[in-house]
Amino acid sequence: MLGSLKFDGSDNYVAVPDSPLNEIGLGNFTFEAWISGEEADQRTHPIIFSNRGTSSSAGGILFFFHGIWGPSESKMLCLQIDGNNHFLINNGDFDGSILDGECHHVAISRNGGMLSYYVDGALIGTKTPSILGTVSFNSSLWIGKDKSTNNTFNGNISQCRIWNVARTESEIAESKDISLEGTEAGLLAYWEMDNDNSQVVSDKTGQYDGILGESSQDDNLDPAWATDGSAEAVGSSVTQPTTLSLAIGPNPTTGLLNIENPTGQQLEVQLTNELGQLLIRNTISTTASDLDLSNFPSGIYFLVLNYGDQHFTKKVIKQ
Repeated sequence: MLGSLKFDGSDNYVAVPDSPLNEIGLGNFTFEAWISGEEADQRTHPIIFSNRGTSSSAGGILFFFHGIWGPSESKMLCLQIDGNNHFLINNGDFDGSILDGECHHVAISRNGGMLSYYVDGALIGTKTPSILGTVSFNSSLWIGKDKSTNNTFNGNISQCRIWNVARTESEIAESKDISLEGTEAGLLAYWEMDNDNSQVVSDKTGQYDGILGESSQDDNLDPAWATDGSAEAVGSSVTQPTTLSLAIGPNPTTGLLNIENPTGQQLEVQLTNELGQLLIRNTISTTASDLDLSNFPSGIYFLVLNYGDQHFTKKVIKQ
């Protein structure tokens, strides 16, 4: 897996000041993302992204999971436009929870008056609402959180894409595992969420960079860069899964930082400070190992894990 951003389900978000949704208005679109999370850990309506601003009734959209409703047995992939929710009961042909702890690719497209819903590249159903309004709104785009309700995603989000075209099932399936160039026709914004250690969440189209949390400085509203990505595998042209799946925490930490490496593969572990000075270098080959930061002052550090020609970096906050 490539990297992702891990949202804590409390108040983490990515802010994109200039929303690409304003280029769409009443037109066609496709929204895509890789996600992973447990349904039991979520708020009522966990958000992938939103541009509703501070008022939940003033307009804008939500790309999110609707809470259990009516005969549904699980949260449902949903699009809200101008206050109207559009979802498939029990996620249509998927017929179950998408928030099952596994990595899933989700997408919703609009083609004229029809909405199409996709999970893992497969069409799970369509809806043709009587009214479908504009997705443009005079507010920033927030990834992982709704500004007006504080509904926040709990888990990982990556490979978030906004298009101004209605993509077909085959187009979605063929590109969901591929790292795009950023110059594809119709691609308005593309946040891979794989540029660790930066407050900037880069948009590969070069138009709509976001920032972690409320400012360009580290704060407690920042989601964490994660090495256990949402996407199962992302390659430049073919699927190339990484061989590592790591869990690192707690972060922030007051002392011990646990590194879970289920495969037990040998890793070189380095810890550096913000100046790039090497503080710790260890080799571990166990499924779980603790790194002791108790004697280091509070601040920001970077954990670098090397396995062969693979390199993973994670920002760590010592309280």
